[in-house]
Amino acid sequence: LAIEITTELKNVRFTDAIEWLIHDPEPGVKKSAIIAACKLKTSKLLPFIIKLLNRPSEKYLALQGLQHYGDDLFLHLKDIPEEDQQNNASDFIKLAGKTKGNHSTNYLLARLIEETSPTENIVHALWTKDYEPGSSKEVEELNGLLENFLLKGNEKINDFYEVPDFKENNLVKNSIESEVKNDLISAL
Repeated sequence: LAIEITTELKNVRFTDAIEWLIHDPEPGVKKSAIIAACKLKTSKLLPFIIKLLNRPSEKYLALQGLQHYGDDLFLHLKDIPEEDQQNNASDFIKLAGKTKGNHSTNYLLARLIEETSPTENIVHALWTKDYEPGSSKEVEELNGLLENFLLKGNEKINDFYEVPDFKENNLVKNSIESEVKNDLISAL
């Protein structure tokens, strides 16, 4: 009840009270407090909520709450330590794909430029958002990615036909075929 009232009073910040309730041992209270903190976009509590992503028992609660944070999450991520951003990059990419707004789109585009990011997941998230490139630079980068996916697919097709005959031949061929399909899906 306290959390519901706190969420309704958007002009008055009860950050300390919400933080206290996030530590409550009762899962329902903890969940409500996390969602309230995210709905209110309480950036002070964001680092703590992101740390919950590293705890398997609380990861789902944190992801549910972060969905309520909305597009501003990707603006406030700049204030989070780089290590926490890298450790949870795949979760943030999935969230960005489900979030409407420019900040989440810009986050995905910035990740796309980085070589260490899982490109297929980012491309899929952008596709989910119905993203269309706005500048010639973005078009050029996406065309480069398309060429890369198609090149990888061609290399794997060549590998498929060069697999020698041995006991596990079909297993290897099926794996390569699956990889080719993934490259094709990403390219499309």
